[in-house]
Amino acid sequence: QAFLQLKEKCWTSGASRKCVKPFHSCARKVWSTAGWPAKQQWKSAGRALQFVAAAAPGAATSGPMCQAVQTAKRRIAAAGSLAVCCSSCACQLVEPSVVVADAAQLFESLDPVNLGAAFVDLWTASGKHLSASVWVQRGPRGKASWKRPKGPADEWSLPSLLRAIRAGSSLSFAKVGAICFRLRGVPTGGPISAALAEVRMVHAERRVWLQAMGTAPTRYVDDLLACSMCLCVSCLCSMIQASAPGLTWSFTVASAAAPARWLDTLWKPGPQATVLS
Repeated sequence: QAFLQLKEKCWTSGASRKCVKPFHSCARKVWSTAGWPAKQQWKSAGRALQFVAAAAPGAATSGPMCQAVQTAKRRIAAAGSLAVCCSSCACQLVEPSVVVADAAQLFESLDPVNLGAAFVDLWTASGKHLSASVWVQRGPRGKASWKRPKGPADEWSLPSLLRAIRAGSSLSFAKVGAICFRLRGVPTGGPISAALAEVRMVHAERRVWLQAMGTAPTRYVDDLLACSMCLCVSCLCSMIQASAPGLTWSFTVASAAAPARWLDTLWKPGPQATVLS
């Protein structure tokens, strides 16, 4: 069963749209997986996919939402001190550049062929042999690892995860009432939809962020917080766009007077070349 979920930040209490961002997704198309067969195995496969994606060098992923803010703070602290001028266009910098970006229509852009090739590339980037396996502990908070843990665990080889990607990204039929229709891409709320989005984003972004010295990107699914000590706002936005070609990004530039909201937290350039949340 599919249903729409309106984003609170985009609508008034009277259900009138207040969002002015172009191409912004102001409603989520959510597919309920209640009663889904082998649901725990799907969750296990999703954890394995996210583990491999997050292990790739250059990944901007934040991990679980409960860790996102602390991850962002840690990366910003490691970004170094403010440069005198932008390393790309040489304009003068007076404060860190802080940008919140949202990738529109991410789940609609996912397809099984490209996702499979992207995942093989991430697996190779991790430095593991193609015959290696990912192990996921069973249970509601089971962790993934390249080594077999103690206790019950699921083993996921590369071929088995590629089959999960193919199956999970081919679930495009939905039903609302008596009407059946086909969705473009992958429905939000699918059994491994979030993991598939991570594979797509990390594969696209990692080579760009590996070269971005003095820049701290932290992304939760399609919401990105990027802070740079050596790029101006314009060059930082261009780099974000280059990190995921094919997607349309909307940007919110933070200033001391107008903080930008990311995952229900406010961020702005602070005194003495710091970034405050």
